[in-house]
Amino acid sequence: MRLWDSTLTDHASALDTAWQQQFGANSVLDCQTAHNQIVVNVPSSYVLPAPTTDQTTTGNAISQEIVTDSWQMIFAADQATFDNLWSTMVANCKGLGFDDMLALATQQAADGKAAQDAFMANYNAMNGN
Repeated sequence: MRLWDSTLTDHASALDTAWQQQFGANSVLDCQTAHNQIVVNVPSSYVLPAPTTDQTTTGNAISQEIVTDSWQMIFAADQATFDNLWSTMVANCKGLGFDDMLALATQQAADGKAAQDAFMANYNAMNGN
């Protein structure tokens, strides 16, 4: 999405101006384009499987643990309190099944990547590439 030059200059806040100076670009899109950070996702027919009831319940429990403990960490009185809250949160999340959920997400990402690779191999074969 391109922005009108007048929109960029007439409505620029001090934060906008500082960001533009820091990154040498007028917008995030310009910055990402200049640094070759724009990637077009390869299409595929892969669809994430619907989560099971257990996966949904586990994900919700982990999410609630992280949200609650994160807020407590934000307002921790000192580093020791923060570190204790962090350790407790990590232990609780692992106890709720975080490692299993991470393994599932990692496998789903690998399956999606394999589907994209298969799509590109088929596309290249059909187009003589």
